[in-house]
Amino acid sequence: MLLNILAFILAITLVELVSPYFNELTGKPLTLNLLKDYWVRVTSVILIGMGISGVYPAYVLSSFNPVTALKGKLHWHSKGLNLRKSLVVFQFAVSIIIIATTLIVYNQLDYMFNADLGMNTDQTLVIKTPQIEGFDSYKSRFKNSLLSLLAIKDMATSSTVPGRDYSNAASGIRPLHSQPEDGTQCFFIDIDEEYFDLYQIRFLAGRNFSKEFGTDDESVILNEEAVKALGLGEPEDALNQQILLGGLGGQIRNTIGIIRDYHHKSLKSTIQPVIFHYTNRGRYFSLKIDSRNIQQTLAQIKRAWQEVFTAQSFDYFFLDEIFNAQYETEQQFGKVFALFAFLAISVSCLGLFGLISYTTSRRTKEIGIRKVVGATLPNILTMLTKDFTKWILTANILAWPIASFAMSRWLQNFSYRIDITVWPFVLAGLVTLVIGLLTVSWHVIQAATMNPTETLRYE
Repeated sequence: MLLNILAFILAITLVELVSPYFNELTGKPLTLNLLKDYWVRVTSVILIGMGISGVYPAYVLSSFNPVTALKGKLHWHSKGLNLRKSLVVFQFAVSIIIIATTLIVYNQLDYMFNADLGMNTDQTLVIKTPQIEGFDSYKSRFKNSLLSLLAIKDMATSSTVPGRDYSNAASGIRPLHSQPEDGTQCFFIDIDEEYFDLYQIRFLAGRNFSKEFGTDDESVILNEEAVKALGLGEPEDALNQQILLGGLGGQIRNTIGIIRDYHHKSLKSTIQPVIFHYTNRGRYFSLKIDSRNIQQTLAQIKRAWQEVFTAQSFDYFFLDEIFNAQYETEQQFGKVFALFAFLAISVSCLGLFGLISYTTSRRTKEIGIRKVVGATLPNILTMLTKDFTKWILTANILAWPIASFAMSRWLQNFSYRIDITVWPFVLAGLVTLVIGLLTVSWHVIQAATMNPTETLRYE
């Protein structure tokens, strides 16, 4: 009871000390109010701890014959040792599961951050446009002012940007001469003629929007997924096809270009069929900038903004940060699991250290006899670490299928994901094996280097 109460006091103290850092790590404002919410659970935990840690030893000790016990001739039952072994195997299995899952989480994150998105968000500054009368004139002045700066490479206008929701969606979209039941849902983005060049989105067929064509207001550009959804065949076959926007008042649009699919949203989502409309106005300005002197460039852009949009706030963000923020939950998930992996390994090593202490203390005389008859330090190390290696290998056999199943389910949340390979599990097993052997070796070497006369003097 005393040990459990002291452990509880220490635990609550640690919780209060580390909670600000843990809240920052998880992004969740977690609080602990024992008196208000948790006193029943806390009391239950203490009582359960007292029962588990006290009842079993009491049962074992009370089963000894008093006469035999007073003579010092106790014969320990193998069930107690088997229980200890089982607990250590369980602890290491949990450690291996957490390490393997952490590695897979980080592999998935690395894949998402480095995957080919079909477009380029690097060095892209996005500014929210003001909704004002005479927008076209203001935009022209602002664009001319920016492009005169060496740090500004290009500027585009659009109704949305990668990482944000689509501008609109409608069902009933179909080729002009198809049946109404052939209609499908498509998403819409309004862009100007600079959008595809700025984001380095490649054309598969046709051309971009252009001011030189007076009919582009009545034209559309499709992505590959839209071509498939509308049943238009190959990209070249889709050119000059007329599209009926059934969900948008039955308007008819001519297809002038097909672009390669790109990930407008995170890799957790599938690529949707998208139809691009031509516009000279939108909610966002996208700027490709030279990132060598960000602060100076930002100051120049802000100055140009204030000269043109005098009464409008300068609201901006860097696109790669916004796009990668879609994976914030997964990043926090990985960090928390890495912390849990460290804690799990620590607890496992404590259990292993206790078990090896118990085992070596019981085999001290055996070690002394083996040394007398010529056993070397490597011989004794091999003898004593062999069993512990088996336990850790057993933990791997138990942990790998569980971790594989759990991560297969987790990866189903991503439309684009890595394949689970054997390497995260092998690495997790090696890490636990090395840490376990280091824990064991210190105590084993201490016992193996003891003078045999000290262990055998009373025999």
